[in-house]
Amino acid sequence: MIEGEKTTVQNSIIRYAIQNGWEYIKPEDCLRMRQGETGIILREIFEKQMMKLNSDFMDGNIIQDLIKKIENIRPNLAGNREIWEYLKGLKTVFVPDQKRDRNVKMIDFEKVDRNIFNVTDEFTFKNERYTNKSDRADIIFSINGIPVFIVETKAAQVLNAIPIAMEQILRYHKEIPELMTVLQSFQITDIIKFFYGPTWNVSDSTLIEWKMDRGKDFELL
Repeated sequence: MIEGEKTTVQNSIIRYAIQNGWEYIKPEDCLRMRQGETGIILREIFEKQMMKLNSDFMDGNIIQDLIKKIENIRPNLAGNREIWEYLKGLKTVFVPDQKRDRNVKMIDFEKVDRNIFNVTDEFTFKNERYTNKSDRADIIFSINGIPVFIVETKAAQVLNAIPIAMEQILRYHKEIPELMTVLQSFQITDIIKFFYGPTWNVSDSTLIEWKMDRGKDFELL
């Protein structure tokens, strides 16, 4: 990482996130919650929230099955859509005690304060072929223990900072698609310019420059 990138860009975004209600988790604590570099879900937060948001049917076995399904999702566009369906509450789980399927709520969109919002940095991930230890994800945002947004930052003085950050996102798709499949949106910034798009469609046509428009609300999920 170039000197100044972490202090002027990465840390600035994290400070702003904290000021707006996101709780910071140290990289080592995040790694522990994920049970190692091959894990994606922040388990203790996810387990707590699944019990809270689905208290009338959720149990430990269902939660472990959900973690397994999410972390082993197909690393492609279909898998990315399936994760979106989980996040929107459209997917069901079978509840043995009730002998029927129930929709599982992973995010409470009506009572936002019932959710837990976390931000962490220097996120490492490893699959059977690659590990991003030398090229860690700068910032990851999670809701209820599920990583949903990734931010790649570059220092403003770096020549072609935005294209370089975009190349990094594309490299993640190639090397660690399991993580990118779960994430729903990516952002790239040099603190002056800020672009975002859906994680599984990274063509130039879907890359959007963020502009403040007080007359509209933005929905990323």
